[in-house]
Amino acid sequence: PIIDAADISAAFLVFTTSDLSSTVLDEIAGNINDGSDAMTAAENLRDASFYGDSRAVDMVNDVVAGVPEGRAVVHNRASAFADTTDDYQRFIAGSQFAEMIEHAAELCVATAVTTNTITETNLQEAVDADLQIGETRIRAGQMIIPYYDDTRAIVAVETVLDAVISSVTSNLPVDTVSSGTVENLAWNAGKQALDISVVRYPLPPDAPTPDFDTFIRSDDFQNAAALSAAGAVEAGISEKRNNGLFTETSIRNAARVGATFALQNLYNDAARAQRHSLPLEGTFAAGSGDIRPENEITVDDDPLDPAGLSATLYLPASHPTNPFRHRRHPDHTRGFDILRNLRLDFAPLPEGPERVGYGVVRVTGRYREEVFGLHKPLGPEPDTRPVGLKTEGVFELNRISLIDALNAL
Repeated sequence: PIIDAADISAAFLVFTTSDLSSTVLDEIAGNINDGSDAMTAAENLRDASFYGDSRAVDMVNDVVAGVPEGRAVVHNRASAFADTTDDYQRFIAGSQFAEMIEHAAELCVATAVTTNTITETNLQEAVDADLQIGETRIRAGQMIIPYYDDTRAIVAVETVLDAVISSVTSNLPVDTVSSGTVENLAWNAGKQALDISVVRYPLPPDAPTPDFDTFIRSDDFQNAAALSAAGAVEAGISEKRNNGLFTETSIRNAARVGATFALQNLYNDAARAQRHSLPLEGTFAAGSGDIRPENEITVDDDPLDPAGLSATLYLPASHPTNPFRHRRHPDHTRGFDILRNLRLDFAPLPEGPERVGYGVVRVTGRYREEVFGLHKPLGPEPDTRPVGLKTEGVFELNRISLIDALNAL
């Protein structure tokens, strides 16, 4: 059952194409369907997932919340959850999209200079006939989720092009304003439209990574149940045969060790299935969080405010790199689960003189980390409110590029 439920991506795809299909979305958008059946299926999918994948539940809630805004919003919100590779976000943050805005501004100004009577219709025709802009539109069409009416990328392209065209038209005639000025205004209008008017759809943090999908679909993982069962049985029989003082507990422990050893190579394969980025919760901005040193906060002071950004790193007990597992101690066949709770709090904007760019290309703040699993429970209430090993210090982040996504398409 664990192996059958491990392919979360496949199960989620079945949910999006059946339980929350395009037809179901239309019914929800038209208030014919309240989404209760889809929510039941989403909760079943979450409960069947071994790590409680809640994307389907969040997806239904987000879709239902978008009903007042119309059918297009409902389909686009569903498409955002189905876009598990984050293609849309990469597209609007990529170089092709940025170059389209700059090129459209140049094209519209050049058209205005060479045309006696210019209107938005003339500029729209010039844009529609341009090959570079056409290639970007084709790319936008390739971003769609095929089983929904996904217009996210197409709307993003047209939104910025409309802003460029409108800016050029409103700043004509060119003979009263330099063509360079009109072009800069148009370019800025397109960038502003991208920044403000184009909707962002962040990738849900629970989405499995490609490495995970590859691992759980491998033959080795599919055969893991038989392999671990054989190892457990062999170790249990050996314990009963060779230990005259065996007990049910000793046999169970021996079987657990045998199953673990049988899966040793699989553990190593799993260790290579990485998440290459860590989703953070909170707000990335100057002044977000609380930068007071924790060791200076007394009982008379207010407790720390919520974190600016936070995340948790988890290292399972049986992971090959768990520090409690090593060759020199054969009894350490299994370690302890280790949790690292990370927190970043950002300093507010300075009141006095400060180096140019603070809050834009440079931010500072306080980094904190609390580690559980390397020690016995600490604190005055270790059973209910344990305290981990804590460390903190200052950090400075410097922005080295204005490109939003360095690995974008």
